Amino acid sequence: MKLTFNYMQTSWIENLGDGRFKSHPLPIEAQLAPVYGILITDFNNDNFMDIALVGNDFGMEVQQGPADAFVGVVLKNKGEGSFKAVPLEESHFLVPGDAKSLVRLTVANEKSILVASQNNDFLKVYETTINPTPQLVPLKANEVKCVLYFGDNSSQIQEYYWGSSFQSQSSRYIEVNPNVNQIKFFDNNGKETRTLDF
Repeated sequence: MKLTFNYMQTSWIENLGDGRFKSHPLPIEAQLAPVYGILITDFNNDNFMDIALVGNDFGMEVQQGPADAFVGVVLKNKGEGSFKAVPLEESHFLVPGDAKSLVRLTVANEKSILVASQNNDFLKVYETTINPTPQLVPLKANEVKCVLYFGDNSSQIQEYYWGSSFQSQSSRYIEVNPNVNQIKFFDNNGKETRTLDF
């Protein structure tokens, strides 16, 4: 039996548990061209994970031409699984070229920057201006997951990889905003490795 599935929408996938998943298409601003670089982080200290995306494809067939309508976008998480594109004049995030990777890197272990690559073009570097600046906590080599506990008694699971999207490997650290009371870290076997209180 041969099954074929084509799905052209850039989406996030919800894990419902018990081997069940649900696809959620992202807003139209994320559907203009292929997406390659994906970065998930909390850009505004509201405890919701936001998304930054870059993409385009200049290597398309001659008859079709380049897929170059995408200039990058930051999507704000509004809660309940919905996202809204942040206007360019507010995000200042513009990556109009043939973008293939997007990473978050630490600078002197004090702040983080976003770096986007573009084929045959300049790197684009952005510094977030969250106030107050989140504290940076590096992950140990064997740690792949953490649970953040917030002051409002909510919690959030974050997973960390040695590469998170196409040609992208960010620095392995956690940005801890002022709302975090405790973090528990886990290795790839699910064993707790340490706990930090704030």
